[in-house]
Amino acid sequence: MNGIKIISMGVEIECGMSDIAFRQLQKDFSDEKRFSLGRDRSVFVDGTTYCDFEIRFWSNRMKDIYDFIRYIWSLGIKQNVTCGNHVHIHVTGWELLTWDFQQYLVNRYIEHFRGIEKYLSRLTNRYCNYLDCLMNKGLSANVTIEQLRSCTHQRYRPVNFCPIYRPEKTFEIRLFPYFASSTEHIRAIQWLRKTIKEFTPTPEDHFYNFPLQKQKDTEAITILQ
Repeated sequence: MNGIKIISMGVEIECGMSDIAFRQLQKDFSDEKRFSLGRDRSVFVDGTTYCDFEIRFWSNRMKDIYDFIRYIWSLGIKQNVTCGNHVHIHVTGWELLTWDFQQYLVNRYIEHFRGIEKYLSRLTNRYCNYLDCLMNKGLSANVTIEQLRSCTHQRYRPVNFCPIYRPEKTFEIRLFPYFASSTEHIRAIQWLRKTIKEFTPTPEDHFYNFPLQKQKDTEAITILQ
């Protein structure tokens, strides 16, 4: 796995929100190029004016991502079992990824969130189908993503490798269920960063290098050129 460098990260937040919250979001982020807003027919948050939003935000600085998460939750967004929280990671050296990465990530996820039903049930959700992954018999740990693509092209998996073949060169983590607060959301992102770091140590990469709990606000991820 040496040689993989993380350039930036994006969060994709499925939720519902009030009309007041939507107007505030439009006012604050209408000119922000790192932000986009869409709708997802699989999402339905009852009791909200806009019940099926999909909010996306990218940055090459972790501080920006955490600030955005806090901002979105401060608007009073709501999530339920129809919502997921996806994380997109832009990398170079992606061809070094293997099937073992997904197996490792799921094993650590099960260990970390043991006993928390909403996290564990995500593994059998149709939009993050780990059981389907297990049906791919005969795949060894060193199968490369290039080889994996030919036999497992569906994107609804714990790790969606399909976007790696697009210009943005990302992969998507689809493990996280709905959250109840910005604190829970940020803690999940911190766990993910720590877990990926332990599988792919890259000392030269600023994204992994600054401390997870007490990072300085001014420290940046490797800058996207």
